[in-house]
Amino acid sequence: MSQPYQQTMQTMKNVKANTLALQGNKLSLAAYRASILQSQATFTTAEEFVKANPPTEEKLNPSYQKFLAGISLAKESMDVVLKGISSFSPSKLYAAREMGKQAQQQVIDGYSHF
Repeated sequence: MSQPYQQTMQTMKNVKANTLALQGNKLSLAAYRASILQSQATFTTAEEFVKANPPTEEKLNPSYQKFLAGISLAKESMDVVLKGISSFSPSKLYAAREMGKQAQQQVIDGYSHF
């Protein structure tokens, strides 16, 4: 589980950095959109791997579910970002940011018990 965790956390850091670059006019909207699509693909790959490798010990199941939920939420937040970009909706982008924060915390909390 360490590889999907590391990939997920690094991708979350990249999304944050790219969002700040976009806000600072250091990244074009097209490049930002492309980075979000790449992030979404990374989260999908991590989610599929985690789903395919559930824990064998029952006591790890709650942590596994939280970890998986965090990755799924991160993936979902990328969809919200893409919708926010296409509709120029700041409220959707703000909602995606909050989802991302929650997803990051779930991933960290879930993984910490493995």
